[in-house]
Amino acid sequence: MSYSEKPKVSFWLRLSQVELDLITYAVIAIIVVGTLWGVHEANLWRINHFPHAQATVTRMWPATVNLGHGRTKALTLAEIAFVRTHLGKSYDCKNTIEVGEPDTTFRVGDHLDVVPRTGSCYNALIAQQLTTSR
Repeated sequence: MSYSEKPKVSFWLRLSQVELDLITYAVIAIIVVGTLWGVHEANLWRINHFPHAQATVTRMWPATVNLGHGRTKALTLAEIAFVRTHLGKSYDCKNTIEVGEPDTTFRVGDHLDVVPRTGSCYNALIAQQLTTSR
C-alpha cells in the first residue's frame, strides 16, 4: 500500500453521533412496534381459535390507575359472569375486566362474547358486544 491511498475505515466509524443516535432510536421503535403488533396478533389468533362464552355484565364501577410520576388514568371496570365449558364440564366464572374509559358504551346487563384464557376463567378478551341493556 502506498502513502497516497487512504486506509479503509469501517462504516460504523464514519458515522457521526447524531446518525448513530437516529439509528438507535429507529431500532428501538421497530422493537416496540413489533412487540405491540405481536401482542395484537396473538389476541386476534386467540379470539379466532379458542372457545367463546357469553358473559353478562353484572356490576360496573369507575377506577383510577396510578401510572407513576404523578400521572393517573381514569377507566371503567366491570364484573362479568359466564359459563366456560371444557371437555364436557361447565365452570361458573366471575371475572373483573377493564371495559374502557369512563364514558364507555357498556352497561350493567349487557351480554358480551368473551374468550377466556385456556383452562381458566381469567384474562377474558371481549370479542364483541352482543346485546345492550338500553
